[in-house]
Amino acid sequence: MNPSSAQSLPEPEDEVNYWLKMPGETPKAFAAFCDYRDMGPRRSLSKLGRNLGKTKANFEPWSVLFRWVERCEAFDVDKAHEARTAAQEAQAAELREYRESAHAFASKLIKGQELMTAIAISRLAEVAPQKDKAPAEKITVNTACQFMRYAATIGAAAFDLKAEVVGVRQLERLAKGMGDASDEETDT
Repeated sequence: MNPSSAQSLPEPEDEVNYWLKMPGETPKAFAAFCDYRDMGPRRSLSKLGRNLGKTKANFEPWSVLFRWVERCEAFDVDKAHEARTAAQEAQAAELREYRESAHAFASKLIKGQELMTAIAISRLAEVAPQKDKAPAEKITVNTACQFMRYAATIGAAAFDLKAEVVGVRQLERLAKGMGDASDEETDT
């Protein structure tokens, strides 16, 4: 075949995989192309020749006729796109998992805060009218006040965690390419 009659590759909008067998490409030529294609971005006809026990000159006519360089560039772009997509999906899954566990933990913190606050308020209400008497239960006024402080600290941590969950949701939306992440679903 004459290299000047090179096959016309379909346009990208045809959604044809350039790296697949081209019309008129023999099985032997396609097998050599596959070896060349699979060598990665640092591929060369010289390396292909060394790998297959031939010379660069054996592959040059096929390379020109079937546009190996252009097809390999399309292949490399596609593989890079697949790798980026896989990385984005993995990141989105990781963000989703983190958001869900952070949300669950924040909910537990809030329940703990509510319980500590209820105990402290109940205890303070019991002892308030009886300033001169010792509390009947083991929870002292001082302990009840400490409970309130701890509850406030836990509440602040839960609030921060909830805010972080919202931020993670925004990152998830950005990772999915959903545009401005601040316009919807910011509640937890």
